Formats: sequence, structure tokens, C-alpha cells
Amino acid sequence: MTSDYDGDPFEIEPIAPRALCLTVRDKVRGRRARQLAVRLETLAIEGTRRAVLDLRETSFLDSLGTAALEDALARGLRLHVVVRRSFSFDGPFTARSLTRQGLRLHHSLQEALDTVRDLSGSGLVLA
Repeated sequence: MTSDYDGDPFEIEPIAPRALCLTVRDKVRGRRARQLAVRLETLAIEGTRRAVLDLRETSFLDSLGTAALEDALARGLRLHVVVRRSFSFDGPFTARSLTRQGLRLHHSLQEALDTVRDLSGSGLVLA
């Protein structure tokens, strides 16, 4: 399903209790990065605890996009980010060490979905 929340362009699918998959396409910069930040913030406020962020069709994530991920992590949202193996992260992503803040990187959507489903079903709260 495509989200119509504030006109954001993201596809959102529930995958487990308090967990969902959010698909982002194209470049995440400027306006789209701000939309992502608002959407992630709203999801965290609404009680989502884990999100698979599918960036396989994303070609670029700028510093605003990186800040959106960092803010979501600070709000307690556990992010499982799926990227192509060839995806190149910019300096701000690397400098912020988001994987140390709880972000998990995956190269397979199925792996990320299975991980989130397993964690959601276990009742464990892991960073």
C-alpha cells in the first residue's frame, strides 16, 4: 500500500506487530529526506518499534536523509536498512556511525524481513 500521510511517497506494509516495511525509491535528499524524517518520527510516535527501510531502489542518501535515520534511532525506532551491495554511503552516514546506534544493514530484503519477524515474535527488545 502507498502511504498518503501528508502526501509522502513511501510504500508501507505491516510485517509484524509494531513492525513494518517502508519502501523508498529514487534519491533521498532535500524534500524527500524531510518527508522521510516526518514519516519515521510519526511511526515512532504511533508505536512502531521496528522498521525495515527498503532502499534497494534508492540511488542516493544525502546528509538530511542520514539525519532522518539518526533521529528515528534516537526516538527508539530500530531500523533494518536494505541496500544494494553497490550502494555508496556518503561521509555523514559513515561519520555518524549509525550501525553503533542500532541501525542494521542488510543486502537482502527477505533477510531483513525474517530478522524483524523473528525479533518481533520473540518479545526481545534488542538494539
